[in-house]
Amino acid sequence: MAQQVQPPREAAMPADPLADQIANSLRGVRELREDVARLSARVQQLERENLVLESENAAYRSQLESEKTERSYYHRFAVEVATSLNMIAQVCDDVMHKAQQQAFHNNGEPPRQDIPDLEIPRFLQNGPNGNGANGNGPNGKQNGHNGGHHEGPPGPQQH
Repeated sequence: MAQQVQPPREAAMPADPLADQIANSLRGVRELREDVARLSARVQQLERENLVLESENAAYRSQLESEKTERSYYHRFAVEVATSLNMIAQVCDDVMHKAQQQAFHNNGEPPRQDIPDLEIPRFLQNGPNGNGANGNGPNGKQNGHNGGHHEGPPGPQQH
């Protein structure tokens, strides 16, 4: 029997740098594919979340615009109410003054005491501008501003 010569074990596995590079490259490609798959799933998740957030944002913007319109309407309404109340106060003052004058003319003598001044509630004294409705002072008298009504801020009108 002929004896075969076996090479030493170290020589059985020769170090091949090209094979190592190919193995490392294949491992790198596999890792890159895994990263791409993981990142693609994350992108899809973020796109779904983005759609939800964009929808919520649109709903909030619509609600904000609606509330701005409503606020503007009620602001104009409050200004008109304050103006009307101021005009009513002026009419009352005029009627009281004319009644006092008429009583003086009918009797021929002044009344023993003046009619007491009515106390104007604070919310009427401080109108929408902080100085009485339509620029009137705290006692309801005109302070040089015209008696026209004050317009609210510009914006869509709702009736």
